[in-house]
Amino acid sequence: MKFVIHGYYGAGNIGDDAILENMIDSVSEAFPDAEFCVVSKGLFTAYRGDKCVKAVQVKSFSAVKEKIKQADAVIVGGGGILQDYSGWKPQSGTGLEAKGMNYYGQVVQAAHQYGKKIFFYGIGIGPFFTSKGKEYALSLLSKAERISVRDEVSLQFVKDHLTEKEVTLTPDPALNLKSISSAAAKNHLIKAKIPLNKKLVGVCLRPWRFKHKEQQQLIVRMARLCTMLAIREKAHLVLFPMSQYAGDKQIMRKLEKKLPKGSYTMLSGNQQPKVLKGILGEFSLMIGMRLHSLILSASQNVPVIGISYDPKVDHFMDSIGRKHHSFRYSAIKPDNLFAISKQLMNQPEAERHEMGQIISRLQDAEKRSSHLLIAGKGEEPAAVKKLRIAHFGRYGEGDTDIVRSMFLSLVQMGHEVQEWNTGIHPEWTYAPKKHGGGNGPIYVRLRIIREKLMKFRPDLIICNAGGLTFSRSDMDWLKNNGIPVLGISLSDPDVFPTVSQYADRFTWHATNAMLAYEKYKKQGSTNIYYMPFGIDSRFFEERPAYSKFAADVAIIGHGRRDRYPIASALCQNFNTKLYGVKWPYPGHAMGEVRGDDWFKAAYSTKMLVNFPRTVKGHTNIKVGILEAAATGKLLFTEYFEEMKNLFEYGEEIVAYHSKEDLIGKIKYFLEHPEEAERIGSNAKQRCLRDHTWEKRIEKLFSEIGIYAMKGSK
Repeated sequence: MKFVIHGYYGAGNIGDDAILENMIDSVSEAFPDAEFCVVSKGLFTAYRGDKCVKAVQVKSFSAVKEKIKQADAVIVGGGGILQDYSGWKPQSGTGLEAKGMNYYGQVVQAAHQYGKKIFFYGIGIGPFFTSKGKEYALSLLSKAERISVRDEVSLQFVKDHLTEKEVTLTPDPALNLKSISSAAAKNHLIKAKIPLNKKLVGVCLRPWRFKHKEQQQLIVRMARLCTMLAIREKAHLVLFPMSQYAGDKQIMRKLEKKLPKGSYTMLSGNQQPKVLKGILGEFSLMIGMRLHSLILSASQNVPVIGISYDPKVDHFMDSIGRKHHSFRYSAIKPDNLFAISKQLMNQPEAERHEMGQIISRLQDAEKRSSHLLIAGKGEEPAAVKKLRIAHFGRYGEGDTDIVRSMFLSLVQMGHEVQEWNTGIHPEWTYAPKKHGGGNGPIYVRLRIIREKLMKFRPDLIICNAGGLTFSRSDMDWLKNNGIPVLGISLSDPDVFPTVSQYADRFTWHATNAMLAYEKYKKQGSTNIYYMPFGIDSRFFEERPAYSKFAADVAIIGHGRRDRYPIASALCQNFNTKLYGVKWPYPGHAMGEVRGDDWFKAAYSTKMLVNFPRTVKGHTNIKVGILEAAATGKLLFTEYFEEMKNLFEYGEEIVAYHSKEDLIGKIKYFLEHPEEAERIGSNAKQRCLRDHTWEKRIEKLFSEIGIYAMKGSK
């Protein structure tokens, strides 16, 4: 299918370019064989993504019309393109001579003339200051096959005036723009000489139709706010124009002149959209006037403060539950904004999670609406079948805990997830048998959490590891109310003796170990599923090495007697670092690592050694195998047959059969680093292809039939 896309493209505005890039990605998901031609202003490259996209310059309108003739459909948008507050009057000129709404109308009228389907994609409508401007906008909208709008006011406008039109409300398309990795973003910051050891605060202003001294007043107040952040909070300010338009650069330079020397860095404003989004993801706060400086930052879960000049800024801030953090440009108070900025820069993790969930819901809605806009109503693709999930679990190992990884992956998949962290709220549970370490039962107190849980209306409850379950009477109550419960064991086969006593109460129960799965089947369980460990996307990001953590070989895991002989031999033969507790090797034992330190340790060594035996002596595929393989470092593990289900020995990981065998192989690969790098890279690619938590969970959800169950409600 051939599409012509028309919007404010090729004009050097990163926000519009971000819309275009994601629009092409979204349409390509619905139509994999789609071909695109973008109508460009021709001032800058219109599309800088990774797909093959043609462009035609609007100044040659005869060429534009020829492309429309060859197309199957024309997409117009996104952005606030139908309004007359920036000036409008009827015009007969075409190409670059067409101003305001006429710039978009000329393409709509040509497409209508040639009988092409027309779609308005994620647009803003109004405000209108003239009746003729409003009439012209309605005449264009009336020609559309379908319309999607980005705010409630625009939605109501279409419903009020074009009652027969199919119109949907969609979040801004740029919310789903892809981003470069955190490691790549950090490299861009380093090249720009931006300090990574400080909290970074983004600042983005734009020119506007300021009255009298409003612009000067805004600059003075913003300079005072920025100075307070730099001096009192030791923040580093990152200034950037979102557009190559001269006015954006001028207002940012005026602000720059009023800031303390060394307190800021000015970016060029010509970054590729996904690069800028990655950079914004490293910020602690974004203070933005340009709408898409806020959208791209919020989509990276960065706290935002909106400087409002147009209702669209307020609409977006309201959509993410942050209307109270949007301030009219002419009424900002530096002291007040400083207090809010300070609070947001030190925002509790729970509040960040809350905004992350809101953003995830918006992203899901945008993906769904983009498909429906072009394809029309009908069967939604499996990719947009989303659930409301209440997730219970505790993060014993901090931010890199397995349960935490699974929670984040559910969010990444687009599900709406209500987080119940029992680690920080022990009052939600009770343990009648005082079990721990994955053993149960650890009962969730439904009586305490029932009201909040039912207000959320979950399609599914997950009791994720830690022995978590509900009492028999509570489980019956949930089932009678149509809420299925999935139990997950992550410490099998060790915890099988206790968990198997109540696993049949769950609607479904998943185990991480094939040995435990076979035991459940042998005892006649019919609700049991096998789900091996997976890995979440954070582990794939390239990260720099740190001299403090540099090593030839490392072990990340706690010391145990069965591990001491190999650890001792490694320490005697190589520059070895041991991370975890109970390692009796001074000079090598580095203590426990969690969160960011885990990544520093893993990415700063040349090779990693993993032990597949559990505390109780079972040989099992453990999550450490996948975490290590995902880094791309060469991984050694003791040989066992089940590992062949995940990795190919010799090509993706290296097996050892004895202490001596391991020492010899490490020596070999230290002398052949290219081969070590090749095998490590193969393991990482295998993890990306086959072993993510998203793939594990999606497979399990398909097997248990939860999507079909939701659809039958």
